[in-house]
Amino acid sequence: REETKKERIQKSNALMAHLHEWGYICEFKFSSNPVDKSVVDAVKEKINRLDAPEGTSFLPVLFHIGGVSKELKDAKFFHRIIDIAGFVKGEDD
Repeated sequence: REETKKERIQKSNALMAHLHEWGYICEFKFSSNPVDKSVVDAVKEKINRLDAPEGTSFLPVLFHIGGVSKELKDAKFFHRIIDIAGFVKGEDD
């Protein structure tokens, strides 16, 4: 059977994590409303689905357009929260 795109992505993520013992998990959100704290659970679920070696660390990074809620910032889950519009303009979040 031919490997699916999802399986290839999971394998490449696992390989990256295996080689470096850590990896970035990038989440992209484009919305006219601020991204809320529910994205934390969604990203945690994605991390749990990765077939990465035990002991691998992940640094979640959120790229967004439309802002983020105060609750999400206060959760301090993401290693970095990057406003794509500001990033393109050279501004740091």
